Amino acid sequence: MPNNTTSLAQIEIIFKLKARMVNTNAGVVETAIWEAIGKLFEPTVAMTSGTGADQADSLLYVESNPITSGNNVSLNMYTGAGWDGEATGFDLFGNALTLAEITSLLIWSDAVSAGNLIIGASAATTAWQAPFANSVDPDDAAVTVFPDGVFALHGASPANAYVVTNTTSHLLKLSASGGNITYSAVALGRSA
Repeated sequence: MPNNTTSLAQIEIIFKLKARMVNTNAGVVETAIWEAIGKLFEPTVAMTSGTGADQADSLLYVESNPITSGNNVSLNMYTGAGWDGEATGFDLFGNALTLAEITSLLIWSDAVSAGNLIIGASAATTAWQAPFANSVDPDDAAVTVFPDGVFALHGASPANAYVVTNTTSHLLKLSASGGNITYSAVALGRSA
């Protein structure tokens, strides 16, 4: 039986926020402000496959998942359970998954959503606290994402990655408020 290994072949982090600011001064269009703003959103170091600094070895992904108004789902950031609709977490290749850190997370509410997507506000001791660590109560902290809106985190270095702890800080609650929502999400992480 061959010894198969799985690695992320290419990692490209792009959180693109595009805006055009035009200043017309005496008939001359100035675009220097636009160029400077665009550079603020580019990660400075390219990521590769692995478990060290500026690396990731696991990918979680869910696309167009609905949540009816007043209901919620919990995404297990440690095992990946809930990402694929299954009770146990596996990566895209069917391998069991355990993550120690999340390096990048992108969650968006589809334009067809009738309500708001609430990220966090778990009020449980199992809530994934890393993104909300500086809040007064990280278990209750939340972010509201409006229809066609985006929530993004990126911290590739070990000092800036978002730590995940099995059983005590691993569940990310997503809720629909004020109407049904459809969300998609992708996360990059390290297993060690």
